[in-house]
Amino acid sequence: MNRRLHRVFDHLRNGTVAHTIKRYLARRRKYYAYQVSGALTQQKIVTTLKNLGLSPGDLVCVHSSFSSLGYVEGGPGTFIKALEEVVGSTGTIMMPTFSMTGSMLSYLESGEIYDIRKTPSKVGALTETFRNWPGVTRSLHPTNSVAAKGRLAHDLLSGHHRSIRPFGLETPFGRLAALDGKILMINTHIHSFLHHVQDLVDFPNLYLNETRTARVLDDKGVGSIVETKVMRTRVPYYLILPGTDGFEEDFVLLHDYALIFPESRATAVRKAGFRLQNHPEIMGRLEFLQSKNILRTDDLGAARIGLLQSSSFLQEIRPQMEALLTRFRTRYDIERIQGLNLPYL
Repeated sequence: MNRRLHRVFDHLRNGTVAHTIKRYLARRRKYYAYQVSGALTQQKIVTTLKNLGLSPGDLVCVHSSFSSLGYVEGGPGTFIKALEEVVGSTGTIMMPTFSMTGSMLSYLESGEIYDIRKTPSKVGALTETFRNWPGVTRSLHPTNSVAAKGRLAHDLLSGHHRSIRPFGLETPFGRLAALDGKILMINTHIHSFLHHVQDLVDFPNLYLNETRTARVLDDKGVGSIVETKVMRTRVPYYLILPGTDGFEEDFVLLHDYALIFPESRATAVRKAGFRLQNHPEIMGRLEFLQSKNILRTDDLGAARIGLLQSSSFLQEIRPQMEALLTRFRTRYDIERIQGLNLPYL
């Protein structure tokens, strides 16, 4: 409290009160609008999702920060019912249900047994609710499982545990674009699909050299051993860009390179020290994708949401990433990048 009072007095002394209040109100605009409009109901969610372009028969993969929506009447189940209503009986809903909060390596080395029926999802309240939802099935991968319900659920999930590469073509992440799926982002990024893009372009140091094994239990309680490659921690999240402002190279986080979303994130990225203002292809990607109708965005409750066409997005982002890697591949030295202590946010 004392720290806040000192800040207020500093603003009074410096004559910056009006400017500070203006900035604060701008940041809170969506929150105040949400407060006026009231709690999110299933019908409000349905209307927004339809306006965003989600339709009957669609395959949609949901990446969510559910709490950012504000108060949803009925909780996560209301959002799932809204999704079901919009995509209908011929549609498919897919969500990551990863079983670890830390790295793949630490989870696998813990010796924990992945039980497809009981191991909780550690990637948010919406995904855990969906995992337990009637009619939902889940893939058998010990660290990067996916849950799905609908017409294409089997096509998405089948054999995920048999893919040695957790984000390869024969995984739900690899099949999403092939099945013309859409990605719904609720105030968050699209990490899992981007790891698939990295897998496609042979991103340097994406996986550790050695594979690991884990014991898993299927939906009948039958045990087996799954072998998988393990994604390296932290290092694969940084891409090297052509240098600007006299620097030999610039860096960008994977998710920001692909799409700075929500738009307000651009400020945080600049404050962290990333020189993205010198890279119009990144700063302008959101607007470009919107102009091509690959991405549509809207406000929902207190959050920003976006609907991304996965196949069209892949066609845009893959060749650009490949071109960057062709130019800078030899500079992806693990120890060098670790030693830079680049910010992660």
